[in-house]
Amino acid sequence: MAVICKSSKFLEYRILSALMLSEASEGIRTIASPFLVYTATGRLSSASLVAVSGAIPAILVGILGSPQVEKLNRQKIIAYSNILQSILLITLPLTWASAGIFAMMVISFISSSVGALERPAMYSSLPLIFGENYQDFIGKRAGVSFFMQSVSPVMGGALVGFIGASHTLVICGILYGVYALLIYTIKNFDTDYKNRAKKHQGQKNIDMVKAGIEIVRNIPALKTLYIFWFFSMTAVPIGVLSAVPYVSENLGLTSFEFGIASACYGVATISSSIIAGKMKFRGGARSWLLASGTIYGLTNMLMGFEPQFLMFCILWFIWGLAYGPEEVVGNLVFVQSAPEEFQGRLFSLMTVVMTGGMLIGNSLVGPLSDRLGPQWAMVLAGVIFITSTICSFAFGQGAREIATISMTSTKPTSDEVR
Repeated sequence: MAVICKSSKFLEYRILSALMLSEASEGIRTIASPFLVYTATGRLSSASLVAVSGAIPAILVGILGSPQVEKLNRQKIIAYSNILQSILLITLPLTWASAGIFAMMVISFISSSVGALERPAMYSSLPLIFGENYQDFIGKRAGVSFFMQSVSPVMGGALVGFIGASHTLVICGILYGVYALLIYTIKNFDTDYKNRAKKHQGQKNIDMVKAGIEIVRNIPALKTLYIFWFFSMTAVPIGVLSAVPYVSENLGLTSFEFGIASACYGVATISSSIIAGKMKFRGGARSWLLASGTIYGLTNMLMGFEPQFLMFCILWFIWGLAYGPEEVVGNLVFVQSAPEEFQGRLFSLMTVVMTGGMLIGNSLVGPLSDRLGPQWAMVLAGVIFITSTICSFAFGQGAREIATISMTSTKPTSDEVR
């Protein structure tokens, strides 16, 4: 296995800083964009329309455009997509003044389209860059990601209050631009580009998509992970969003208390992710995935007993503790199961699967919470977690294949990254 170069720590901090800026931009934007549309139109349906205009291309481009992650320079995909988003958001005050909600729909459509290529390009580059240190990096990346997901919406709300929604989105544009600059100026970021491009020269995109899907069908471990991620990502919004009316209506508390519960979950998630990056995972990947998913389910199913606030916070803390091992082990299993020449397409498919699950979960949570009550909606989320975990990792060829995967190594890195 190749040895990571002496500048790897600097490289690690640089990439983590770039990803932190990207997460900050996304989090701030999730507050500023719907606020801008809703305050201008007075209709929640208008904000939903903007969200839908971004969700559909994320899935379509993620599937049909996935071969480009193999054929093109991944560093340029990341940089150019973020530069484009930067330009769109920095010029938003002008386009909003002339086109209004249509401008937001166009920006949402374009941003989601390029993002469906940018994220797989980044994720498929990381195993080659960090090699034997990939597990440690994934733990840190997950910790940074969840930290920014926790604090950036608060930052977004504060910025919208101080400078307005449109100017807040301009700041998001600047952050995207800095992210692009940080990645674009890394020397030899994608050292395997020429080999990949030569290998796939002349291949039709549709044939490459079919080949990627066929790989998933023929590698049980990958198929099992995709199935688990789809159903678990469906359960997440049902469990999390149902907690809002539970805390406010069932317990009679305020958004402040909900923020405390979210902080308990966040602290546990960040800590467990960083720790998981350095763990040995004795007992094997299958055991840890079974344990994590089961804990997800049990913490949600216990909501059926209508726990008081302190117990609610403890349950969410335990849920967060289980997140880190599942995130790190799942990524390690994925990278070791996916053939390197297909990883760009397979990471794209991962994004599509998770996005689809989140869309379904977000669509179901409102009706489920209204009809069943928020605590029973959370119980249903727990049932989904446990069922998908057991079906994925307790039985079948995929589970047996995952049980044989070593947790002590990853695929080789490149000596040329500087």
